[in-house]
Amino acid sequence: MARLAREHGTDGLRIVAVEPRPGDGPTIAHLLIGENEKPDSKIAHFDQLMSGPAGEWAEIAFFKLCYADIDAQTDVPTLFESYQQAHELRKARHPNTVFVHLTAPLTTVQRGPKGWLKNLTGGAAWGERENVKRNEYNQLMRRRYLGREPLFDLARLESAGHGASFVHNGRRYESLASDFTGDGGHLNAAGQRALATNLVSFLANLPQR
Repeated sequence: MARLAREHGTDGLRIVAVEPRPGDGPTIAHLLIGENEKPDSKIAHFDQLMSGPAGEWAEIAFFKLCYADIDAQTDVPTLFESYQQAHELRKARHPNTVFVHLTAPLTTVQRGPKGWLKNLTGGAAWGERENVKRNEYNQLMRRRYLGREPLFDLARLESAGHGASFVHNGRRYESLASDFTGDGGHLNAAGQRALATNLVSFLANLPQR
């Protein structure tokens, strides 16, 4: 987003990695929250931030999980219930803030002879079981919030509009498009540009309160 702002000559917009003070002008503030592999810590940290000064001035607020927060052992219904309960309390406490929901990011899935061999021997290629859980979580997000509250479908964009997928136990699931990553999990320059462009457009078209 910072690169897009520079390229388009957006004057006056601050993109900072700390909480800004009120009165600093148009600002996108971001920071790391919680701990990876502990999604509940991110829900709690976000609530802590909203209970401070940010809750007084934030017009739009959201957080995203990391792909590492949802693995093959994640109890997805319990995690989603925790997310949903925290959101309802947060929304009641901050009626003037627009909260945006995000689907969980994905990874690629192991291909080639090694992936084929793992599936043939009853295992699963790298990324399959983890992405099945992430898809399960994302479907719960869509069913609950799509068309009701703002939902930025990060996972669908990462899969390049259904272009990247795999079949596990007879069902098809979304995965991260290989064109969008260099290491199978993190976005490369092309992925960052695609997601940032869509996010800017999404935020710009949110209804104002």
